[in-house]
Amino acid sequence: MARVKAGDVVRLKSGGPDMTVVEVEVDGKVAICTWFDADGKLQGDRFPVEIIRKPGPPSLGTEQPPPE
Repeated sequence: MARVKAGDVVRLKSGGPDMTVVEVEVDGKVAICTWFDADGKLQGDRFPVEIIRKPGPPSLGTEQPPPE
């Protein structure tokens, strides 16, 4: 994964909510992230950078055309 830094928006590779990187520690191998859960409560945890990714732009061509 490209290096992450404080302020980056990331997501677990397995899915889940967007998270904001608050800090990167352990020689860039662990990201401390925060996010809001479904109830709007602020959550936070540490994640190895190998299991997170920066979300890409939406895929083109996945939207259905409007009905005629």
